[in-house]
Amino acid sequence: ITDAKGDAIKVRDSDGVVFRSMGAVWSGTPEASNGAYGLYPVLCQNVLIDSCYVFGASDAGIYVGQTTNAVVRNSVAEGNVAGIEIENTINADVYNNHSFDNTGGVLVFDLPGLTQYGSKTRVFDNLIENNDRNNFAPAGNIVSNVPPGTGVMVLSTKRVEIFNNTIRNNNIMGLGVISYEILVVLAGETNNDPNYDVFPSFVDVHDNAFSRTSVLPDSLNSIANLLILNFAPDSIPDIMWDGIKSGSNTNPSGDICIQNNTGAMFANLDAENFFANVSYDVSVHDCSNGALPAVVIDVP
Repeated sequence: ITDAKGDAIKVRDSDGVVFRSMGAVWSGTPEASNGAYGLYPVLCQNVLIDSCYVFGASDAGIYVGQTTNAVVRNSVAEGNVAGIEIENTINADVYNNHSFDNTGGVLVFDLPGLTQYGSKTRVFDNLIENNDRNNFAPAGNIVSNVPPGTGVMVLSTKRVEIFNNTIRNNNIMGLGVISYEILVVLAGETNNDPNYDVFPSFVDVHDNAFSRTSVLPDSLNSIANLLILNFAPDSIPDIMWDGIKSGSNTNPSGDICIQNNTGAMFANLDAENFFANVSYDVSVHDCSNGALPAVVIDVP
């Protein structure tokens, strides 16, 4: 599917959805006027995206939203704002993919005001590299807040396991675990959902390989500029947690567990106190929330 005026392929309210060996491409230099989504199953059950390719989406190349039971595998996403995005989805496996030259490689988000809240996503055995493209999302789009130079971002969701990935040369945020509160303060986002939990929890990051260079993306947004102001270009942490947790969570790790990652410097940003007491002590996060099971899907 080439140069769609809107989304390339959208499927909603369906059970048993297969995208196999599909391509969605916007030609030329990626820009805000491109369609938002390449492959776009939403409000579905049992979704398989296998051996697909997407280039140039102004929101997410491969997107799975408000869905139960999904697998994204063996696919390539390049030149998008978000390469692969899992949003408000229950039971998702993302593996054996190559996500590169996007603004953000892989996003696992929970947002307020939608039909369900997400949980239980595994991101593993992926190559996530060189996601330093300028953010060309239209103003007001939630992914316009993703810093150029993001490998993986986990936003306000629950039960996420990220392991056995190669995450390299994403030169602002190799992997970030953040609260929706950050977007409220820095980007003016709103939350009118009384049942939405803004705090990420039960996130396991283990056995990944990290590396980066000090070459910064050409254009930075507010979150990226904040990180640059607080860390010299060559000392930006590879793994970041904003440090914001609910008052009822007495666990010093905030249920964010980080183990056996190579080449990774960690920082608790203490964002709610404006970086006043940044901590580099990853030993607080030497824990495990337990492995998630493989996702089982029922598709044709």
